[in-house]
Amino acid sequence: MTIESLLSRMSKVRRRGNNKWMVSCPCHEDKHPSLSIKDQDGVILMHCFSQHCSAADICNAIGIDIQELFPPSDNFDASIPQRKQYHDAVNVLECLAVEALALHIIGNDMIKNGSIEHDERDRLAQASIRINAALEYIKRITN
Repeated sequence: MTIESLLSRMSKVRRRGNNKWMVSCPCHEDKHPSLSIKDQDGVILMHCFSQHCSAADICNAIGIDIQELFPPSDNFDASIPQRKQYHDAVNVLECLAVEALALHIIGNDMIKNGSIEHDERDRLAQASIRINAALEYIKRITN
């Protein structure tokens, strides 16, 4: 997939430099574009600053396969064992810290207001999913 084809599926597209754009994340409502997109030598990189949506979720929301973000390569040799790529422990802990902060903020709102809004309930569910995913990831790489 070309960067032009990807950007045509997005809204509120704003160029932010050479091969960089900010767009509205298709996974949630954005008042201001929160999804950064970069074309790095044909590989399309994405980062949602608002809800930290995964690339897989973003691709699913616009109806493409995540593999389309990567150009085909003739350099792959199946006979060479591939090294497993693991996330750095610090990265996992940073993600958990973000989720803990979200829980803290929503918990304070709940105490202050006696209830929480629908979008805050959704964010709580998302935090739970992400924390459990981190746990499963750590279990998988340590076994």
